[in-house]
Amino acid sequence: MTEVAKIAALAIVGAVLALVLKEQSPGFSLTVGALSAVAVLLYAVPYLSQAISFAVRLYGMADGADGAFRALIRVTGISLVCHMTSDIAKDAGQNAVASATVMFGRVLCMCLCLPQMESVLALFASLLPPA
Repeated sequence: MTEVAKIAALAIVGAVLALVLKEQSPGFSLTVGALSAVAVLLYAVPYLSQAISFAVRLYGMADGADGAFRALIRVTGISLVCHMTSDIAKDAGQNAVASATVMFGRVLCMCLCLPQMESVLALFASLLPPA
């Protein structure tokens, strides 16, 4: 719990400082916000490495399984990257770029899931009585 409190305090201080500096120097405010985000991410690196090693192990265990699990891991990664990129673009005032990034992520996730959708539909079709 103390880890969460430290990160929350760092994020709040960075956000408030960036907000105060926004009127004085917008460029410096963006830099302070970006540095706060980098500090939070650097603090999370040990936890991220644990999560990544776990995901790699799961990915290896799913080697003989169908593509559903692999697609799920890929969709999760795409979602995280697109969401983070969108947030950075929004902070920079580039809402159109943020929206385009989110839309790209959604389309890519949908494309990754199409083979699984086809498999489910084929399964449903096989369960129906012949016409």
